[in-house]
Amino acid sequence: MLMFTSKGMAGVPGSAFLALSATASALGVVPAGAVALLLGVDRIMDSMRVTTNLLGNCVAAFAVARWEGALDTARWTPRVRAD
Repeated sequence: MLMFTSKGMAGVPGSAFLALSATASALGVVPAGAVALLLGVDRIMDSMRVTTNLLGNCVAAFAVARWEGALDTARWTPRVRAD
């Protein structure tokens, strides 16, 4: 059930809370009133999910570039200027 509700939530901020509440209510695991208590914490959790997702995407881009041999690490080294 969670797999079906999570398909459209990647680009919508705050949609993870809606998917969680819909899934919990449909499965009868947690009553809808108890899910409402998580609403105050969801804003903080949402910003942490965005940060983790962004960091993961950046690391994956570097990993794939290195794996494919397209990463130029020579450009990373700082150049010392002799003034």
